[in-house]
Amino acid sequence: MSKKKWAITLTLGYIVAYLFSNGPGILLANRAELVVGFPPLYLWAVFWGTVQVSILIAAYFLVWKENES
Repeated sequence: MSKKKWAITLTLGYIVAYLFSNGPGILLANRAELVVGFPPLYLWAVFWGTVQVSILIAAYFLVWKENES
């Protein structure tokens, strides 16, 4: 896959992850139950934050890093 296609794919993925991290998470704010001992909002935020960081790391290695050849 070319760098331009990777850049578009990763950018769209990051935008989706950003929207999902902020938008639907608000519905989990006042829930009393715990999931694996943690509030659902915390797990939601950690999951989408991990997705965002993973996309940035992938972008570094696939798009931003110069070829060493």
